[in-house]
Amino acid sequence: MNFAVVAPFPELEKQVRQVSYELGYRIPIVIGDLNEGLLKAKQIIQDNSIEVIVSRGGTAKLIEENLNVPVVAIEISTFDLIRAVVEAKKFGNKIGVVGFKNIIHGCSSLGQYLDAEIIELEINSSDELPKVIEYAKAKDIDVIIGDNISTIMGEKHGVKSIRVTSGNEAIGIALNKASSLAEVRRNEKIKSGQLRSIVETTHEGIIATNKNGIITLVNSSAEKMLSREKGELIGSLIEDIISRDVFRDIYKTKKSYIGEIFKFEKLTLVQNISPVIIDDEILGIVVTMNDTDYVESVETKVRKELYLKGYVAQYNFSDIITKSEKMKSVIEKARNYGKSDFTVLIIGDSGTGKEMIAQSIHNSSSRRDGPFIAVNSAVMPENLLESELFGYEEGAFTGARKGGKKGLFELAHNGTLFLDEIGEMPLTLQARLLRVLQEKSIMRVGGDRVISINTRIISATHRDLKKAVEEGKFRKDLYYRLNVLNITVPSLSERMGDIPDLVIALNERITRNLKTKPPMYREDSLSYLANIKWTGNVRQIENIVSRIAVLYSGKEISVDMINEVLDFENSVEYKDRPLISLYIDKLNMMERDIIDYVMKLTNNDKDKTCDILGISKTTIWRRLKEN
Repeated sequence: MNFAVVAPFPELEKQVRQVSYELGYRIPIVIGDLNEGLLKAKQIIQDNSIEVIVSRGGTAKLIEENLNVPVVAIEISTFDLIRAVVEAKKFGNKIGVVGFKNIIHGCSSLGQYLDAEIIELEINSSDELPKVIEYAKAKDIDVIIGDNISTIMGEKHGVKSIRVTSGNEAIGIALNKASSLAEVRRNEKIKSGQLRSIVETTHEGIIATNKNGIITLVNSSAEKMLSREKGELIGSLIEDIISRDVFRDIYKTKKSYIGEIFKFEKLTLVQNISPVIIDDEILGIVVTMNDTDYVESVETKVRKELYLKGYVAQYNFSDIITKSEKMKSVIEKARNYGKSDFTVLIIGDSGTGKEMIAQSIHNSSSRRDGPFIAVNSAVMPENLLESELFGYEEGAFTGARKGGKKGLFELAHNGTLFLDEIGEMPLTLQARLLRVLQEKSIMRVGGDRVISINTRIISATHRDLKKAVEEGKFRKDLYYRLNVLNITVPSLSERMGDIPDLVIALNERITRNLKTKPPMYREDSLSYLANIKWTGNVRQIENIVSRIAVLYSGKEISVDMINEVLDFENSVEYKDRPLISLYIDKLNMMERDIIDYVMKLTNNDKDKTCDILGISKTTIWRRLKEN
């Protein structure tokens, strides 16, 4: 226990010991009246880390006035006074009650009920006792009642004296009150210690003021940043640290200043300045600060970690190569979509660059500094896709990771989640996705708590979702939630004039990543490629250009070389004759061959392979699974 009792006299000590035993308290109890009690209290506080002292009468008052510790007084109840008066009547009916005003006030009214004349003898300190007792003798008071020191003094001056004793109930109330108060003080000390540790160990500089703008707290980081000692700063005006205009505006508007740039000598600091408001009144200001070099280093580290995890959008609108007016219109629409935070549905054939559009929207939005995470709804079984999207708690299923795992919705918090091939998502997961869009929160698999998220959803599909809704394969309500903004990306057959520029750009990028000499395309070779109907769109061209880059590094590319890579069974037709389609299975084989080749070059490092070929992890995962 963190409290103790100072009993002014032995009889009270015995009472307290009995009551404390009955209540289950094991506490230090000492005997001492007035100054002796004060000395005993000092000693017991030092030896036992006591938070609260329990005492009675003048001793309690003396301890409270001289020691920095809460004191709980054992109160004298009306019943205690009545018992004393009844005892005193044995010696006469004219009775004086000695004590402090808060204890004896109003007790004279008891006389009419107890058939006695009761006179209140008020004192403000024990030094007044001799004078008060002499007054009692002069008034022919038969007997006085009071605390321990009063009765001792009365007997010494020849006045019959009865000590007021406290009942067990009053003692129990005092002990319980002291126990609760000691627990509160202990918890406050713990919280204060925790707060002090936080304030002193954080890298941020922290300065706090009172309501007049006078600095009351400075942590070590602020000392270092400002090159000033705490003693120099505490007691000075905050206007030395923030501008007077900002200070006045905070008191006027009660709003915070976030990211305020402040020049201090040779340093440039980033400050967050917030008012401390209680009951609509500003009682002070808290300033947190960091030097801009540190902020930039942290931001760089976060970006690097996101990049290493593949959670960064690499493409911008400037990376999209086109001369087509239709495609330019799509880009302009997508730029406008980047200014909002609504869901976007991107529709287009496979390989048209839907993810490139999604990444560009993300990088042009206010979420550009947050993560961009892509997931293909078609390549994973339903249970795996569910745990990937929503995460899971420890023990949610056999093989679940210890400690659980965050899902992609959580990882994309304050960023964008790109759901590719949304039309292939199972209906049960469609229902969960709808709830996420409505509630802005998720619940992990096997979990029982709701986690709030702030994630923008961009989805893509090559399917006709309207038809899927009519066939009952896609939820109508989810379709309308996803289709707030929409984009239809044209296939390559609608912008065949872009093919030569695409081939040149892809050839440059692929060979730069491979660190090999780029093949050189002749005009007739580019024309030949421009007249092929690329049913696999840009992705299909990228596969062919990659294969050519691997097989013919640094060589001039002829039509015969292209045909050898294409491995046609029939000759290629030009624009003035019907166009032929490439055999998709052959192209898939080519793509897998290229991935296998680069995987060997990188010692099976999937991240490096994706970087070299300029493809996403989703693509390499799908192709390796098909292999």
